[in-house]
Amino acid sequence: MNFEGLRRRGFSSERISAIKAMHKALYRDDLKLDDAVLRIRALTDRTPDAAPDVSLMLDFLGQVSPQRGIVR
Repeated sequence: MNFEGLRRRGFSSERISAIKAMHKALYRDDLKLDDAVLRIRALTDRTPDAAPDVSLMLDFLGQVSPQRGIVR
């Protein structure tokens, strides 16, 4: 992920940390998709600054077909 680009675009360190946490929950923590969604949803409580980013990710994941899933 291009974290330097996010910094240049004015993303706060809290938002960047939340984006890292979302990526980790989806791709690194070996969670089922439903569990990853729950963990991502909880990020809004811990990092209110990242609410738009979390919302965008949850909207995307809400459109994922249960039969197809996402590549992980």
